[in-house]
Amino acid sequence: MIYHTLADARAALEVGAALGVPVTLRTAPDAVGYAGAAYLKKIFDIARSEYEDTPAAAMLDCGDNGAAALNAIRTGWAGILFTGRLSLRERVRAVAARHRVVYLDRRIPALDPRTCANTESACHEWLADREPPFSAP
Repeated sequence: MIYHTLADARAALEVGAALGVPVTLRTAPDAVGYAGAAYLKKIFDIARSEYEDTPAAAMLDCGDNGAAALNAIRTGWAGILFTGRLSLRERVRAVAARHRVVYLDRRIPALDPRTCANTESACHEWLADREPPFSAP
């Protein structure tokens, strides 16, 4: 599931808790460019602290920003998504592996709450039928 705000993250984790399923939250594409990795991680951390019994993990969508991807690894993100040039993807993948960070190089389908009329029911429907792309370490 994609999150833009703390409310988005809370909604997803609340539904995950109600269903008893793990939740993977991914930042919105390019959000790292305007919000920053630390701010986006803080949103996840706050929501996560409110739903401690719900298995949850966060992934930073770095787009093609290699510096953001490496910074995410250094700052403790459990997962990163990086879509840059092939030669850079291989380097970032190697660094991520050394730090046991889940690495994706393509976007997989995810629910974006900004496309939903009712976020809670959309989250419920989405999470009831999906396996998370990765779990928290």
